[in-house]
Amino acid sequence: MNITKLKKIEKIPIESEPSSKIKVYIIATSNIRKIFNLQPKFYQLLNNYSSDLIFVKVAKIFTSKWGRNDIVNEDEDNELRSKFKILEPKSIYEFKKIVECKNLIVIVNFSEKWNDWYLWYYLRKYFIPIIYIFPLSTIVSFPPKVVLGNSLFDRIVRRLKGLGKNAIEVLVKRYLIRLDTTFVSDKINYDKMKKDIKYNETILINSSFYDSILLSDYEITNEYIVFIDSMLPYHGDQIKYGYESIDRQLYYRSLKKILDKVELLLGKEVVVCLHPKFNDKYLCRDFGKRKAFKYRTDEFVAKAELVLFHESSAINSAIVYGKKVVQLTGAKFNNFVRKCCEAYQTLIPFKTIDIFEWREDYVKETITKVKVDWEQYNSFLANYIIASGQKDLPSCAQIVDHLNRKYFISNSEEK
Repeated sequence: MNITKLKKIEKIPIESEPSSKIKVYIIATSNIRKIFNLQPKFYQLLNNYSSDLIFVKVAKIFTSKWGRNDIVNEDEDNELRSKFKILEPKSIYEFKKIVECKNLIVIVNFSEKWNDWYLWYYLRKYFIPIIYIFPLSTIVSFPPKVVLGNSLFDRIVRRLKGLGKNAIEVLVKRYLIRLDTTFVSDKINYDKMKKDIKYNETILINSSFYDSILLSDYEITNEYIVFIDSMLPYHGDQIKYGYESIDRQLYYRSLKKILDKVELLLGKEVVVCLHPKFNDKYLCRDFGKRKAFKYRTDEFVAKAELVLFHESSAINSAIVYGKKVVQLTGAKFNNFVRKCCEAYQTLIPFKTIDIFEWREDYVKETITKVKVDWEQYNSFLANYIIASGQKDLPSCAQIVDHLNRKYFISNSEEK
């Protein structure tokens, strides 16, 4: 099956009609713009079915911002204020007053960690239906944490630091977290969630990457080479798990040499699709004069002859569009990054290039041999992209239709 031959959808198909005055809060601890851009069609569609679609940004509440290194770009969020209402409580009390209302459902974009305990507590206290949406078909699971320092003193300090935090997390996960409806786009996580008591209802949907090809008007060409950025020298997850990130200068110097060689071989320009959390002030320093964009990955992947990546769920777009892919690995990557890269190889054995191997013959041999393995791609599509089995139906339609039937229409009938 060549998915790129699917007919574009002019109108999103939803059988049920809007019939209620239900508020929908999207609660988030990070950039609203980043969350919106993961599923723009979904939020636009949901806005037509709810009486109020409101983003609640809790990044300024001290427990939610504690220990987080996310850069919250206020300018990006301000772009959405003309389209949607954004509330920004500055204290737990202000958050409590916001959710003290009837006819409300909440879509969660926050963690199960101790920082966000009060979010779960008040949502449970006021019996607010909690919705979780996992449409990206992420396949990476993080390696085990590295234990740093094993002396008696180190163990005591580590134990004392983690004691209170771990106790709260256990209480939150055991007694507070109950998800009323969960939407998930891959069969593996769907099967796991069906067996977990914290998920009251689990619905298998298509991936939001499938939406991009059904609903977008992107022209499919072969005019670019696309590099999907994973922000390796800055990514906080590896630090959190106890690994030392790669030296920035070494990484970007090596990456530049590889991208330059691929450009020369194919005679086409490399476009960088930046990680949403990449700090723009480092753009020129890290990528020089290369064209680089945020939130336009699907658009440029559709126009790519070749897609390069380390590890990122955004590679799903390349599979959806049937593009040739090369994975950039590295012998000098830490074990965290290597394990994340290997997770993709277990599903689709992409050709790989070690970015620290700059020999022209080595790069040329790999690039000239890369091709699309349609058997592997179609298997991935069936299990991770169109897992629901409902072809030609975008995930945004599946989600909104189910929410409308379960929460909006049923609520109206009860009245």
